[in-house]
Amino acid sequence: MKPMLIMLLVILLCIFICFVHKKKQQKERQDFLNNLQPGDAVVTIGGLHGVISEISSDKKKVTLDCEGALFDFDQQSIRTKK
Repeated sequence: MKPMLIMLLVILLCIFICFVHKKKQQKERQDFLNNLQPGDAVVTIGGLHGVISEISSDKKKVTLDCEGALFDFDQQSIRTKK
């Protein structure tokens, strides 16, 4: 019975660690999106490189300037800063 208890504890520990790691990643992602400012060079999830020219007041939409062409994107579509 003791090996079963140890195995159960190890499984619960792994689940807990995965949960904490996922929450940390979600917080980091949200902080990243909240700190975006006009003038930041970014890359979208589709691979488009551009500079943020405007962020909507409700922080849901961004306008990217890609060499003179303006595109509107959902803020969640921003993958990284350059």
